[in-house]
Amino acid sequence: MKIKTTFALGGLLMTTACTSLPVFGGSARPECQSTNHIIYYNLEEDDIRASANPIIQLIAHEVETCRKAGGDLQRVSIVGFPNRADNSDSGDATAAARGQAVLGALVASGIQNGKIAMSSYRLEEEDINQPMRRRAEIEVEMR
Repeated sequence: MKIKTTFALGGLLMTTACTSLPVFGGSARPECQSTNHIIYYNLEEDDIRASANPIIQLIAHEVETCRKAGGDLQRVSIVGFPNRADNSDSGDATAAARGQAVLGALVASGIQNGKIAMSSYRLEEEDINQPMRRRAEIEVEMR
């Protein structure tokens, strides 16, 4: 009787442990893995340069490859960053313009505007010494 009770409790514990495992949000399709990209800018620059076009084309290609595999674009998040030492309204405008430029390029490449969310980043005091702040970060989530 003691052995049956031990096996029953052990089985219950194993079942409970298995059902409480976290579910990860990644895609089951290898073609639909989420990706991150960065476009860097020169000082006081806020438009897309020709050197950034391959990144925009790569994102469009990734989304199209996922779609052909039966997946779908969930969302694109763009965060624009200002120049390294510009923590002012002008820096906010530069960060927003960089994000807007990326958004425009993605829409022109065929990405659905309704799936794109944009925000800008205001520098904090500890960010000032980081030289690569002139950028836009792009996160592409697909499933």
